[in-house]
Amino acid sequence: MKIKMLFVALALMAMASVSFGQFNAVLYTTDTFTTGCDGGDMLPDGSPVVSVYWDANNNGPDAADVIAPDAVQSVYALNGNDYLGIPGAFYTDPAFTYNAFTPAVSKFYVVVNAPSARYTSRVLTIPNAYSEHDLTGSWTCQVTAVPCDEPTQVFVNTVGGRNFLANGPYYQCVRACANTTVEICLGPLAADEYPHALVLPGCLSNGCQIDCPPAQFGYSPTGWTYNAANGTWCNIVVVATEGCFCFCLEFIEGAVDVSLTAEAGDASVNVAWSVAAENNMARYDVQRRVFGHEFETIGFGRCEQHEHLVELHVC
Repeated sequence: MKIKMLFVALALMAMASVSFGQFNAVLYTTDTFTTGCDGGDMLPDGSPVVSVYWDANNNGPDAADVIAPDAVQSVYALNGNDYLGIPGAFYTDPAFTYNAFTPAVSKFYVVVNAPSARYTSRVLTIPNAYSEHDLTGSWTCQVTAVPCDEPTQVFVNTVGGRNFLANGPYYQCVRACANTTVEICLGPLAADEYPHALVLPGCLSNGCQIDCPPAQFGYSPTGWTYNAANGTWCNIVVVATEGCFCFCLEFIEGAVDVSLTAEAGDASVNVAWSVAAENNMARYDVQRRVFGHEFETIGFGRCEQHEHLVELHVC
């Protein structure tokens, strides 16, 4: 009953003003609109997302069309609850009106812009004087943006601990949303099996061969923390812009010193140690510190192991 009364009231207003203008058109729909083509949250009443477009070249909706020029009003807010008793629908109030002239061609359509979708109505030929147009059921929907809902946690199952990387570094491309924190966890690992990893922007480098826009992020290689309860090492990547980053686990550091001997020589020291297991180390650095000074590297031993024994001569 409320709808009919409104139509009559607008019709009387239009009849009284028809001599002053070219047309008065009431456009409405009982369809409701959501944030995406396949559903989502309903757009709330009061959202100024409804626009009337002019089909300027008379060939249907395309990129050349513009919001109706010189109309009394061409952008509206959703108001379905107030006028139709249907939240998420709309009814043009005031009517879509041209007072001075009617553009040629007099064809128009309605667009509803949602966060991730663009709804477009059928094309209307609007005659002079007063008219009503029900757009219910005439809408097509085009996806304009895909909401980002990538996971915020990545788990790498490092079965075998140190031996997980026996065949070389491990790579994984991670897709991430803007303004999120992605936690990367590795396990099962022991407390002395410390991961060494790089995080690189984009995924078209090294072992990450996926074409994906690079994300901007913050990452600390020394930010790994150990959780003894579940045997995992975890770190975080703070993502600033949506895109991808490449996670590269280079090696897992193992226990080093099982036994260590040092024998003085002629202007040299012969240092030897044995390791408990193969641990994928590239080399061992030997450092010394003079009291009151920082540690300095004085030599290194390459991992040319023979029965887990490495010898280092330091001059």
